[in-house]
Amino acid sequence: PETVISSATIVGDGCNSLNFCNGHGTCDYCLNRCECYENYGAPYEAMYRQLSDWTCEEKSCPYGPAWGAMPKPNESPHGTIAECSNAGLCKRTTGKCSCFAGFEGSACERKSCPGNKADTGVCSGHGSCATITELATLSDALPLSSNLNRSYDFTAAEFPTNTWDAYRLTACVCDSSWPVGLDQGESDKSEWFGPDCSLRHCPSGDDPMTRRDETDCYNVSTSTLLGGSALGKNGSKCHIDCSNRGICDYETGICNCFNGFGGPACNKVNVLYLSTTQ
Repeated sequence: PETVISSATIVGDGCNSLNFCNGHGTCDYCLNRCECYENYGAPYEAMYRQLSDWTCEEKSCPYGPAWGAMPKPNESPHGTIAECSNAGLCKRTTGKCSCFAGFEGSACERKSCPGNKADTGVCSGHGSCATITELATLSDALPLSSNLNRSYDFTAAEFPTNTWDAYRLTACVCDSSWPVGLDQGESDKSEWFGPDCSLRHCPSGDDPMTRRDETDCYNVSTSTLLGGSALGKNGSKCHIDCSNRGICDYETGICNCFNGFGGPACNKVNVLYLSTTQ
């Protein structure tokens, strides 16, 4: 004969002891267990977080490849998926990550660019923040290199190994009032420089006391200029602070010219002064 179950207590207490999954999950009556909804410890989320309970009360946080984790056999430590990418703490009441200093993003998945100040913004207000993938294709990103057919990326179908950091590591590309690059009319240095773009180059000029034009960067290897891997093209410029005839104040970008030299770039010669000192 067919048995009719008239009371839920026969197969379980209806998740009463689990506070009925707090309204954020469904109850498995037979196993007396909650299956939480998304963002509250759903089965696939449980792989990436340590649950203190299974009542679906606490929210899950966004997750990503861990910045650091215990490596497993044949696996990169960055292949481990973790809440807040192991670079922040999860606020269970809101489901948002509180990232450690130097990390940002909803899952703390990205390094912050330096020079992020309240009054100026990122890169000291004199540059923009770019990922490695973006830097690889920018012609004005230092160190200068030819960006022809160059990329640093991975496809959605492959697991990133050598390029795991393609969209995660960042650097500042500093602003400049003159063009920067390897082509004609472009300079090998930007006006603003430094990791946080807080320093400023002085006006450039050719040393008036030499026969060679120090500002000519044609066929000059950028491997000697900040570690790049290309040659300056015809008409490209080497930036020479204060024409080698003064000291540049990198805080102000103003030259302090040596005696006998003047002008914004110290490339003007006071012949009368030099003749009286020689």
